[in-house]
Amino acid sequence: MLSQTYYVTKHTHSKQPQTSPQALKEYNIPKVMKKTVETNRNRILILANAGEANNIELASKIANLGWKVILVSHQLPAKPIPANIRFQRIHLPIAYPLSYLAFFEFALIILRYKPTIIHAFHLSDYGVLAGLSQRFLLSRRVLVSATGEDINKDAFTLRGWSIKHILVLVEEVTCIDEAAKDAAIQLGTPKQRINLVSESVSSCMEFDTIYRKMLEKP
Repeated sequence: MLSQTYYVTKHTHSKQPQTSPQALKEYNIPKVMKKTVETNRNRILILANAGEANNIELASKIANLGWKVILVSHQLPAKPIPANIRFQRIHLPIAYPLSYLAFFEFALIILRYKPTIIHAFHLSDYGVLAGLSQRFLLSRRVLVSATGEDINKDAFTLRGWSIKHILVLVEEVTCIDEAAKDAAIQLGTPKQRINLVSESVSSCMEFDTIYRKMLEKP
């Protein structure tokens, strides 16, 4: 098997993962939300470039909110992986069009972890993998985040047809500004699926809200 898991510390599997007190204080989670987080057993598989330290930090913050996070990346980590998340590497190249080949390795990871939600950052590589999982593996809850150049530039190149297909297929899409939102609409994304998410330190809370909305859907 090509996939490989990196363990930093021994993980325990409690029936009800707890939100850390530090996270509750730092992000000021309302009481009505705390109970939901503390009893949440859902796994989120985040597809992102681990070579960028901010992606590792974001995954860790999301895990602090009570989610079981698996960070999946082709790139090696830019910093040590925190103990509250798992790291899984995709060894095959993910650059389009090789992302279609890498999907077979990614499919093994999905079958292993059985995530409740798949969240991919950057449409033209990790977004393609996420979209393929919804199409061929019938993954129900898939979220893709447009990070800027991928939707403002890549979507209007030869890779555009693939990105357009992904945006129409997935359940939710996030954009960092109005320009990206307009581009997503131009590419055929239904307006009701688009969410504006800031690039601030509180973005983990905004993603948390979107995850909960996805779980509420039948």
